[in-house]
Amino acid sequence: MVIWDLKGQKLDTLDTYLMSTYSAKISPCGRFVVATGQVTDIKVMEVCFTKTGEYKQVTKAYDLTGHSSGIYDVAFDVDTSHVATISKDGTWKLYHTKGSINHMKFDASGKYLFVCGDRVVRILHNVCGYQTTIDSCTRLLATKQTSATTERLNKTIKDCKVTLAKFGK
Repeated sequence: MVIWDLKGQKLDTLDTYLMSTYSAKISPCGRFVVATGQVTDIKVMEVCFTKTGEYKQVTKAYDLTGHSSGIYDVAFDVDTSHVATISKDGTWKLYHTKGSINHMKFDASGKYLFVCGDRVVRILHNVCGYQTTIDSCTRLLATKQTSATTERLNKTIKDCKVTLAKFGK
């Protein structure tokens, strides 16, 4: 990976040790860079500058681990407090990069994910869960069902689609 400044001058070259690179991203704040590939973790690198704004070095900020296969893509949220990854192993992960997470739990219906840490509880909509529910109900509708089950599955699909529409999905 080559780090360039806005004037087109090469600042540094990093060996990513990825074999094949799938994607590379810069955080919205411009402070962090990452590359994904055929490895199961991501090394988040920080581009460091002196107080006068001169380039200093690129150092490892932290690792994002937990996948069992290569990572296709990564995305930073606007304030770089969360990073999401999607892997070849069929899973996605959400990392909280500022502060600590002490506990996570889905509600009984699977509609929400509760995340506890830093003296706050965050409630996240399980958008992927809604799509998974639609897919599961659609598969069940393709098999022989009673009329009551068919009605319930269609209602579940409709409710999930209405909810996803609120999120622009």
